[in-house]
Amino acid sequence: MEPEPLSNMGLICPECSDERHKEWQERNKNTLVLLGDYCKIKFTDGDKNEHMFVRIFKATHGGRQDMQQQFTGWLYNDPHYVKNVRFGDEIEFLFNQIEAIYRNGVLI
Repeated sequence: MEPEPLSNMGLICPECSDERHKEWQERNKNTLVLLGDYCKIKFTDGDKNEHMFVRIFKATHGGRQDMQQQFTGWLYNDPHYVKNVRFGDEIEFLFNQIEAIYRNGVLI
């Protein structure tokens, strides 16, 4: 895969990012995450943060949708700022870390 162009990246202040995350979580707390979805989550490496998409291949439902539901997927971006993950790495995360979902060409 070719590296993403830098023009595909945008910068946002950490406070605004955190606020957007909280708003998305409140609006989408009942949204089901499906296998194959791309979930945007925040990655941290020291004092650097980067928000990237992970393509889901496994979900541990525990019987119902909740904020602690766990997902596993592959990192689907080439990191630019954080250096502790790479494209294709297997990533585990919880529903409460999701900032956005990309499904069938639409950002949820």
